[in-house]
Amino acid sequence: MWTLLSTGHIHRPDTLMVLIGGIAHIILIIGCVAAFRQQHPEKRDWWHFLAGGALVLAYFAVIAAILLPR
Repeated sequence: MWTLLSTGHIHRPDTLMVLIGGIAHIILIIGCVAAFRQQHPEKRDWWHFLAGGALVLAYFAVIAAILLPR
């Protein structure tokens, strides 16, 4: 990132794409939590929210494991 800002050129665009994607995901997660908080959830609802997030991560791990090149 520093090389891009100082020289205007980037040697590895894939690294920059990972950085931008990571920042976008963090913003998306913060937005989801903020929107969920506006609904004034009870404690049980938070557990459902977190369980849904855990299931999504588990599903992603299964997909990655299945589709890995062998």
